[in-house]
Amino acid sequence: MAQYNFGKNDFTTNEISGAVAQAFIATFFTGGYLFDGFPRVVAKRNPSNDLHGLIDEENDTFEVNVSVEDISFLLHFDFAEAAAHARRFRKKEEPDTQLIELAETAVVKLGSILSRRRS
Repeated sequence: MAQYNFGKNDFTTNEISGAVAQAFIATFFTGGYLFDGFPRVVAKRNPSNDLHGLIDEENDTFEVNVSVEDISFLLHFDFAEAAAHARRFRKKEEPDTQLIELAETAVVKLGSILSRRRS
């Protein structure tokens, strides 16, 4: 788990992963999944330069790998989006519409790949 600062607020990659997982739970309640189980969700920072210790809030991004079995789907966030999702998660607020829509897209794509494979 890595910790980052955005303005006066700090957040972790675990909180980003938690926010995405929370959006998947909301998606499950609205339409269910086309696969068994729950997706694995792992967030990581993509540094914009070769000096990994330096954080660039304007150019660094975060990538969230969502996977079921051996199939994965990537969600991408800029630094500010990742920080906002993590803060909402920390405050125990519902995921925003944008994050739920991204989760729905991932669920559909993962489900369709897995169902084609099983056919």
